[in-house]
Amino acid sequence: MARRDGTARIWDLPVRLFHWSLAAFVALSWWSGTRGGDWLPLHERSGYAVLTLALFRVLGGWAGSDSTRFASFVRGPHATLAYARSVAARRPPAYPGHNPLGGWMVLALLASLLFQGASGLFATDDVAVSGPLARDVGEHMSELITALHKLNFDLLLALAALLVWGLTWLG
Repeated sequence: MARRDGTARIWDLPVRLFHWSLAAFVALSWWSGTRGGDWLPLHERSGYAVLTLALFRVLGGWAGSDSTRFASFVRGPHATLAYARSVAARRPPAYPGHNPLGGWMVLALLASLLFQGASGLFATDDVAVSGPLARDVGEHMSELITALHKLNFDLLLALAALLVWGLTWLG
C-alpha cells in the first residue's frame, strides 16, 4: 500500500496490532511473573494471550496475507549465508519486509514464544499457582519444565535484544 510520501507499508494494521499486542503481553507476563504472589493469576492469563498470539502467527505464516506467509520471507541456507556475508561486508541489500536473517529470527522468536507458552501450562510455583497441566506430568517433571520455562525466558529476552539491535543496525 503506497503512502503519500512514496514509501510503502509492508505490514497491514492487523499485523501491526499483533506485534504490539504480543510485545505488551510478553512484558506483562514478565512483570507479573517477577511480582509473584497475587500477580500470578495475571501472569497465567497473559501467558495464555502470548500462546494464543504465537499460535495465531504460526497460522498466519501458512495461510495469512502475502507479507505474513513464511514462504515470502524465510529463505534457504544459501540465500541466508549470502545475506550474512553481505552484512559482514557492510553492503546488505534492502528487502521489503524481513531480510533472510530476519526471517530466521521470526522463526526463532516464534519457537521460543511457543515453548514459553506451552511450558507455562505445565509449570508450578510450588506455592499457590500451577499450570493447568502440571498435575498431568508429576511434581518432578513440572519442576523441570518450570526451570526450562524460566531459562527460555532469558533466551526470549536475548532474541528480542538481538532483534532490536538488528532493526537498529540493519535498518
